[in-house]
Amino acid sequence: MHWTSVKFKKPETTKMISWFIVNTAKGVGVTTYSPLDGFSTTVFIDNSEYHGIEVTHWIPLPAPPAE
Repeated sequence: MHWTSVKFKKPETTKMISWFIVNTAKGVGVTTYSPLDGFSTTVFIDNSEYHGIEVTHWIPLPAPPAE
């Protein structure tokens, strides 16, 4: 998997809401993405949340581990 710049491409998803790892000026966090609304509130490892923060790059969440 490779980071994708939002200037190059937005996520393409068939789901109404999908989760992504994102990079922002505040650091790396996780957020949801909706084709209608774009990126949502970003949550960081210290549980801080930012709504409307600019996402510069995104990467899909990895597949869960096989059992």
